[in-house]
Amino acid sequence: MRKPARLLVILFCLVCMAVSAGCSPSLTQPVVNPVLTFEAKADVSMGKSRYVCRLQYSAGQGAQLTLLEPQELQGMTWAWDHKILSVSYEGLTVSQDNMVLPQTGMIPMMLASLDAAAVEGALTTSGDGLFFGSGDSHNFTLTADRRTGQIKQLAVPEENMLVLFEPITDSSEESK
Repeated sequence: MRKPARLLVILFCLVCMAVSAGCSPSLTQPVVNPVLTFEAKADVSMGKSRYVCRLQYSAGQGAQLTLLEPQELQGMTWAWDHKILSVSYEGLTVSQDNMVLPQTGMIPMMLASLDAAAVEGALTTSGDGLFFGSGDSHNFTLTADRRTGQIKQLAVPEENMLVLFEPITDSSEESK
Protein backbone atom coordinates (compact mmCIF):
# COMPACT_ATOMS: atom_id res chain seq x y z
CA MET A 1 0.00 0.00 0.00
CA ARG A 2 2.90 2.37 0.68
CA LYS A 3 4.44 1.83 -2.74
CA PRO A 4 1.39 3.11 -4.72
CA ALA A 5 1.17 6.18 -2.42
CA ARG A 6 4.83 7.01 -3.07
CA LEU A 7 4.32 6.61 -6.80
CA LEU A 8 1.29 8.87 -6.63
CA VAL A 9 3.28 11.55 -4.75
CA ILE A 10 6.17 11.29 -7.24
CA LEU A 11 3.76 11.49 -10.17
CA PHE A 12 2.09 14.55 -8.59
CA CYS A 13 5.49 16.26 -8.13
CA LEU A 14 6.45 15.55 -11.75
CA VAL A 15 3.18 17.00 -13.00
CA CYS A 16 3.70 20.14 -10.86
CA MET A 17 7.24 20.60 -12.20
CA ALA A 18 6.06 20.14 -15.78
CA VAL A 19 3.28 22.68 -15.34
CA SER A 20 5.53 25.24 -13.63
CA ALA A 21 8.15 24.89 -16.39
CA GLY A 22 5.61 26.30 -18.82
CA CYS A 23 5.05 29.47 -16.80
CA SER A 24 6.10 32.75 -18.30
CA PRO A 25 9.72 33.57 -17.46
CA SER A 26 8.90 37.30 -17.35
CA LEU A 27 6.98 36.76 -14.14
CA THR A 28 10.00 35.26 -12.41
CA GLN A 29 12.70 37.55 -13.83
CA PRO A 30 14.10 40.18 -11.49
CA VAL A 31 13.10 43.79 -12.12
CA VAL A 32 15.63 45.67 -14.26
CA ASN A 33 16.20 49.24 -13.12
CA PRO A 34 15.67 52.03 -15.66
CA VAL A 35 18.68 52.78 -17.85
CA LEU A 36 19.46 56.44 -17.26
CA THR A 37 22.01 56.96 -20.02
CA PHE A 38 20.21 57.07 -23.32
CA GLU A 39 19.38 58.89 -26.53
CA ALA A 40 15.75 59.11 -27.60
CA LYS A 41 13.14 61.05 -29.45
CA ALA A 42 10.85 62.53 -26.79
CA ASP A 43 7.25 63.52 -27.42
CA VAL A 44 6.43 65.92 -24.58
CA SER A 45 2.94 67.10 -23.63
CA MET A 46 2.54 69.60 -20.82
CA GLY A 47 -0.85 71.16 -20.41
CA LYS A 48 -1.91 72.34 -23.85
CA SER A 49 1.66 72.53 -25.14
CA ARG A 50 3.35 69.80 -27.14
CA TYR A 51 6.98 69.52 -28.16
CA VAL A 52 9.05 66.87 -29.90
CA CYS A 53 12.75 66.79 -29.21
CA ARG A 54 15.86 64.70 -29.43
CA LEU A 55 17.21 64.01 -25.95
CA GLN A 56 20.65 62.75 -25.03
CA TYR A 57 20.78 62.11 -21.29
CA SER A 58 23.54 60.73 -19.10
CA ALA A 59 22.85 60.37 -15.38
CA GLY A 60 25.08 62.61 -13.32
CA GLN A 61 26.66 64.23 -16.37
CA GLY A 62 23.86 66.23 -17.94
CA ALA A 63 21.77 66.39 -21.04
CA GLN A 64 21.42 67.83 -24.49
CA LEU A 65 17.99 68.49 -25.88
CA THR A 66 17.26 69.66 -29.43
CA LEU A 67 13.75 70.75 -30.37
CA LEU A 68 12.33 69.12 -33.50
CA GLU A 69 8.79 70.51 -33.16
CA PRO A 70 7.19 73.06 -33.19
CA GLN A 71 8.62 74.14 -36.53
CA GLU A 72 9.28 77.71 -35.30
CA LEU A 73 11.76 76.44 -32.71
CA GLN A 74 13.25 73.54 -34.66
CA GLY A 75 16.98 73.30 -34.01
CA MET A 76 17.00 75.13 -30.67
CA THR A 77 19.41 73.21 -28.45
CA TRP A 78 19.77 73.18 -24.68
CA ALA A 79 22.92 71.70 -23.14
CA TRP A 80 23.08 71.27 -19.35
CA ASP A 81 26.02 69.76 -17.45
CA HIS A 82 24.80 70.74 -13.94
CA LYS A 83 27.17 73.74 -14.01
CA ILE A 84 26.62 75.52 -17.30
CA LEU A 85 23.42 75.93 -19.27
CA SER A 86 23.88 76.72 -22.94
CA VAL A 87 21.06 77.56 -25.31
CA SER A 88 21.84 77.65 -29.03
CA TYR A 89 19.56 78.77 -31.83
CA GLU A 90 20.27 79.82 -35.40
CA GLY A 91 23.99 80.38 -34.79
CA LEU A 92 23.63 82.25 -31.51
CA THR A 93 24.71 80.58 -28.26
CA VAL A 94 24.16 81.93 -24.78
CA SER A 95 25.79 80.22 -21.80
CA GLN A 96 25.40 80.85 -18.11
CA ASP A 97 27.39 79.24 -15.31
CA ASN A 98 26.26 78.65 -11.73
CA MET A 99 22.70 78.71 -12.96
CA VAL A 100 19.92 76.64 -11.49
CA LEU A 101 17.16 75.71 -13.88
CA PRO A 102 13.74 77.03 -12.93
CA GLN A 103 11.44 74.50 -11.27
CA THR A 104 8.63 74.67 -13.82
CA GLY A 105 8.53 74.23 -17.55
CA MET A 106 8.97 71.29 -19.86
CA ILE A 107 12.76 71.04 -19.99
CA PRO A 108 13.57 71.66 -16.31
CA MET A 109 10.80 69.30 -15.18
CA MET A 110 12.00 66.50 -17.45
CA LEU A 111 15.66 66.92 -16.48
CA ALA A 112 14.88 67.28 -12.76
CA SER A 113 12.84 64.06 -12.85
CA LEU A 114 15.56 62.12 -14.65
CA ASP A 115 18.22 63.51 -12.29
CA ALA A 116 16.12 62.54 -9.26
CA ALA A 117 15.64 59.04 -10.68
CA ALA A 118 19.41 58.66 -11.05
CA VAL A 119 19.99 58.99 -7.28
CA GLU A 120 20.75 55.60 -5.73
CA GLY A 121 17.68 54.24 -3.92
CA ALA A 122 15.42 57.11 -5.01
CA LEU A 123 12.96 54.94 -6.92
CA THR A 124 10.41 52.46 -5.69
CA THR A 125 8.80 49.94 -8.01
CA SER A 126 5.66 47.89 -8.26
CA GLY A 127 7.66 45.24 -10.11
CA ASP A 128 5.87 45.63 -13.41
CA GLY A 129 8.10 48.19 -15.09
CA LEU A 130 6.68 51.14 -13.14
CA PHE A 131 9.07 53.18 -11.01
CA PHE A 132 7.99 55.95 -8.66
CA GLY A 133 10.06 58.85 -7.42
CA SER A 134 9.98 62.50 -6.44
CA GLY A 135 11.93 65.59 -7.33
CA ASP A 136 12.25 68.82 -5.37
CA SER A 137 8.68 69.88 -6.03
CA HIS A 138 6.94 67.03 -7.82
CA ASN A 139 6.29 63.31 -7.96
CA PHE A 140 6.89 61.30 -11.13
CA THR A 141 6.45 57.86 -12.61
CA LEU A 142 8.87 56.22 -15.02
CA THR A 143 7.76 53.32 -17.17
CA ALA A 144 10.61 51.11 -18.34
CA ASP A 145 10.92 47.92 -20.35
CA ARG A 146 11.01 45.06 -17.85
CA ARG A 147 13.78 43.20 -19.68
CA THR A 148 16.08 46.01 -20.85
CA GLY A 149 15.35 48.90 -18.49
CA GLN A 150 14.87 51.21 -21.49
CA ILE A 151 12.69 54.15 -20.45
CA LYS A 152 9.42 54.32 -22.35
CA GLN A 153 7.55 57.05 -20.50
CA LEU A 154 7.87 59.75 -17.86
CA ALA A 155 4.74 61.15 -16.21
CA VAL A 156 4.48 64.09 -13.81
CA PRO A 157 0.77 64.11 -12.95
CA GLU A 158 0.79 67.30 -10.82
CA GLU A 159 2.12 69.27 -13.80
CA ASN A 160 -0.03 67.47 -16.39
CA MET A 161 3.19 66.37 -18.13
CA LEU A 162 3.71 63.21 -20.15
CA VAL A 163 6.85 62.30 -22.07
CA LEU A 164 6.86 59.36 -24.47
CA PHE A 165 10.36 58.14 -25.36
CA GLU A 166 11.16 56.43 -28.63
CA PRO A 167 14.68 55.03 -29.04
CA ILE A 168 16.74 56.50 -31.84
CA THR A 169 18.36 53.91 -34.02
CA ASP A 170 20.48 54.36 -37.13
CA SER A 171 17.50 53.65 -39.37
CA SER A 172 15.09 56.00 -37.53
CA GLU A 173 17.56 58.74 -36.67
CA GLU A 174 16.24 62.25 -36.95
CA SER A 175 18.32 64.84 -38.75
CA LYS A 176 20.23 67.06 -36.35
